[in-house]
Amino acid sequence: MYQQPPHPQQMPPQPGFGRVLLDASFNPMNWFLYFIKPVVVVNGQGRQVEWGQLPIDLPAGQHNIEVHFPYFGKPRGVARATIPVQPGQQQPVHYRAPANMLLSGAMGPTRPATPGMASSLAILGVVTLVLLISFLV
Repeated sequence: MYQQPPHPQQMPPQPGFGRVLLDASFNPMNWFLYFIKPVVVVNGQGRQVEWGQLPIDLPAGQHNIEVHFPYFGKPRGVARATIPVQPGQQQPVHYRAPANMLLSGAMGPTRPATPGMASSLAILGVVTLVLLISFLV
């Protein structure tokens, strides 16, 4: 089981533990995600959390982390990574929800781009153009 410290910058991890600082985010164009909480699964044990930064204290070693959000009873935007944790160190991990429910999310040591954003903007542009042309005709 993993532990969540109350104040990540004030309290160091326990001896033999390191800290994963998970930053879970989404593009504001996916406004409905404001109403859905992400799920973080660490080594097979999951729980719902808030969007934003989540400090997770873990014993030193390799840990499997998955982040997704529930949508109509199914996990969507799934992203997985194996994260090495060193004692006394903080490891940043960034999760980004996709722009489209059918795509996977992205996770890495730096903030990834929103998966599927270009295709979603292209579809939005085509729909807007079709509506504009039909309005003018």
